[in-house]
Amino acid sequence: MNPTDVDNAQLDTVFPPPPDFFRHFTEANLARLEEHGSDATLPPPTGELSYLVPPTIPSESEFFMFGQRWPLDDTLPSLKEQEVEQLYPTDGFNRTKELKKLNNSLIFKYLDLIGTLATTPSKFEKDVDDIRLILVNMHHLINEFRPYQARDTLKLMLEDQIARRHQVASEITSACKELSTDLGDASELIRTRLEEAQHVVQQSTSLAQVNDTTLAVKSELASTEADSIRQALDLLNDLV
Repeated sequence: MNPTDVDNAQLDTVFPPPPDFFRHFTEANLARLEEHGSDATLPPPTGELSYLVPPTIPSESEFFMFGQRWPLDDTLPSLKEQEVEQLYPTDGFNRTKELKKLNNSLIFKYLDLIGTLATTPSKFEKDVDDIRLILVNMHHLINEFRPYQARDTLKLMLEDQIARRHQVASEITSACKELSTDLGDASELIRTRLEEAQHVVQQSTSLAQVNDTTLAVKSELASTEADSIRQALDLLNDLV
């Protein structure tokens, strides 16, 4: 058994162990891979270094994963392609009715299995195979509904996104209206306060003008009185 088969056998187990190639990711191998990658004339790395190179994108119609081959084209193969007997018509049938028929057949087959186990337990295999066949057909019919289910699920997701966006837009519009109202009230309050401030300034200016006039009159009277006193002193000096 070559290493690839061993790795595939390990990956095909129920609880696969960690792959062995992680042991090759050493600093020495990484340095060797870096030196190899800088020289384009060398062939692709082999041996331990081959585990360090990322896998290429599969160019074939299938890929290998967890010990099984998977097709790139994600289509549901028919029962004929899987070499399984088909218990319902191929075209022009109602899947819901066929599923109900298969479900009824499954119940009867289960009762047959119970009767077989009660009378001749050694002949249970045929009933088990019939039940397995019915279940495979039922699962295949159910899987045919997956694209429709995915489409309806996507439709519901889009409708939910649209509803949430409408709700957010409505909340933003309501917030904008409330903000506009608050700004209008604030603007009116500022305008009122400004008018009151202007009125106070005008009153202060008027009082200042009155005070200036009073001070000028008092200053003129004081100057006149001082002139009179000076003239009286001059007259006294002349008399002396």
